[in-house]
Amino acid sequence: MPVKNTDQTLEPQVLDQQALAQLQQLGRNAGLDDFLARLARSSLEKPPAFSHWRRALAASDARALGSMAQSLRGTFGSLGAVRLAKYCSELERLAEQGDIERCGARLDALQQEYQRVETALRMISSSSWAPSC
Repeated sequence: MPVKNTDQTLEPQVLDQQALAQLQQLGRNAGLDDFLARLARSSLEKPPAFSHWRRALAASDARALGSMAQSLRGTFGSLGAVRLAKYCSELERLAEQGDIERCGARLDALQQEYQRVETALRMISSSSWAPSC
């Protein structure tokens, strides 16, 4: 069942609904009813600098690409951004293999998915958001 806002619904494939519910319950157990909203806002404070990723790609800097992908995967994977984490893992693997050409295609998909995740997190960070489960 999708997590709902008062007038919008999060796409369940963007953020894992079970992960969101678990994070929200964790916050409630700690007496922080707005924990998930705070977590969402915090993750949006410093968005990935995809211009740096593009420069690394242009310079064929596979190590930098892999490192940035690993960092993004850790941050957003814990928020239930399963597809984004998968794309990051794939980019890491391609970077380790030195396959810069395929890194570019994966980076395009990763950046598009990040935009979907960012939109979902902005919904969650609003004070009117509440889970439906």
